[in-house]
Amino acid sequence: MRDRGAPTTELAVTFPLVMVLILLVVQFGVWQHAVHVAEVTAAEALAAARSEEAGT
Repeated sequence: MRDRGAPTTELAVTFPLVMVLILLVVQFGVWQHAVHVAEVTAAEALAAARSEEAGT
């Protein structure tokens, strides 16, 4: 009867680790989205600046 509290202990250790991994994946996705938005915005700003320059 030594394994009586083993599942609870395993859950107490495993659950936070799984949550950290899930949150890291989500955070990476948010970061990638932010990088993509910044790159698209910079490209659109460059295109707008070039079109204004060409018009004068």
